[in-house]
Amino acid sequence: MLKNKQGTPKNITSVQEIEDCDCYFLDMYGLLWDGNQFYDGTLDFLEKLKLSGKKIVLLSNATVLKKPFIESQKKKGLIEGVHFDEVITSGETFHHVVNCGFFEKATGKKDYRFFVVGTQNAPLFENVAQHQTDDLTKADIVYLSGLGAVTPEEGEAVFKEQALLLNEALKLGIPAVCANPDLTFMSKGKQVMTQGSTGRYYETMGGKVHWFGKPYPYIFDFALEKTGAQKEKTVMVGDTVETDVLGASKAGIRTLLATRTGITGDFIKQGVSLDSLYQKHGVQPTYTMDQFSHLMLNFKVRRNHVSIASITSKKSLCL
Repeated sequence: MLKNKQGTPKNITSVQEIEDCDCYFLDMYGLLWDGNQFYDGTLDFLEKLKLSGKKIVLLSNATVLKKPFIESQKKKGLIEGVHFDEVITSGETFHHVVNCGFFEKATGKKDYRFFVVGTQNAPLFENVAQHQTDDLTKADIVYLSGLGAVTPEEGEAVFKEQALLLNEALKLGIPAVCANPDLTFMSKGKQVMTQGSTGRYYETMGGKVHWFGKPYPYIFDFALEKTGAQKEKTVMVGDTVETDVLGASKAGIRTLLATRTGITGDFIKQGVSLDSLYQKHGVQPTYTMDQFSHLMLNFKVRRNHVSIASITSKKSLCL
């Protein structure tokens, strides 16, 4: 049965058609960025949306930490305080739970060892680096990192190599953790496999996987707490039914799906229908649109709105 089943999702052409919305959680890749550049009109659109007084929170499954994420986006022209208020990445949420003792809880050991499959991501483990091992047979848990691929062919080749390693981990009964559930990402108009695919493979083969990021609940709880946003006045905007729509719907947050960009746009080009995607994942969005930056903005700009970037969470929000 479909979640949010209230007839056909409303297709909108203007942000005014979204009622009582104070905050937008925005996916990054496939909604704002196409893997090579920002979709046309995106930066101007975000600046005007922010000047209207809306909270704009980038909510991404990227495993990079907040500070380097902001710095990398600034180089592209996406600027904190101008185009958005806050960033919540999957990497930031995972870094937080690691510092809260996730590995100790997951392994049941104080002196645990973790093994990284894929590209190294030292910042995530800056406070627990002494626990990393290069010997799979000594590992208590495996971290599934990025494949480092930029083309579909590279992604498939690296995936096959990692699958062989994961088969060995499976024999040893080692649990895994994946901080980016995305199966693919868009690169120059094509879907390229990423670590969500290795996590899905390991789970399908019978391995235990701890998941962080959309569509899993912790990242939404973390985002709501860190930003002070009210879920009933928040809308999650993304390009993927499987992560953006499903995760936000489970969290009780309304959703807006882009159907002509990103992952869903690519499926549409391949002849896959929206209804089939909704049926496959058991959920449908509250609203749909063609492209986020093409929505009309018909409200007055408020020049004295308050940024939420300075809001400090009062809770630790550990698992």
